[in-house]
Amino acid sequence: MTSVLGMGNASTRSTILVVDDDPAILEYAGGVLEEHGYAVLTAPNAASALVMLRNSDRIDLLFTDLVMPGFDGIELARRAGEEVPGLKVLFTTGYSTDPAPLGHLLRKPYRPRQLAVAIAAALAR
Repeated sequence: MTSVLGMGNASTRSTILVVDDDPAILEYAGGVLEEHGYAVLTAPNAASALVMLRNSDRIDLLFTDLVMPGFDGIELARRAGEEVPGLKVLFTTGYSTDPAPLGHLLRKPYRPRQLAVAIAAALAR
């Protein structure tokens, strides 16, 4: 029997904000998470993500690329934490030299199952 991560009743379904400057990755990650039962919002950059955070009733987790034009994922997480205290964050990157905050990093490329498991683990922290 397969359990669907992120599913619960409609009022408890987790909302994930996915931020990546690569449109293909943004679409891929968003699609995978929706297939796993999460409500998904997507943003192509950090500035758009902050606007979404300010205007959303509930975002449970920020899933952001580390390297983006403008300000990076670490700065986005810092500012997002000011907007939504206690917001959970999972970073992603395709670069092996990027600093990873205490194991909160999913390396690209990732498979759908890896993404779903990493999101579920980040939500459980």
